[in-house]
Amino acid sequence: MTGRHPNIFMDYRTCCKCKNSADVVESSKDYCASCYFIHIIGMPIEEYEKQQNELEEKRKEKYGKS
Repeated sequence: MTGRHPNIFMDYRTCCKCKNSADVVESSKDYCASCYFIHIIGMPIEEYEKQQNELEEKRKEKYGKS
């Protein structure tokens, strides 16, 4: 594993999903930021960001640029 870093508790943990370095401990499970986002939101960060950008473009088209 490259780039190991401590989580928010300054522990070195491993993500329970992808085995990368964990950033977050949630309900006694260790997650990296990407897997935690999928766990909470249900989609990868990149997909969520793309969806939000598309919604923003639709808002601009509908209501004008603000």
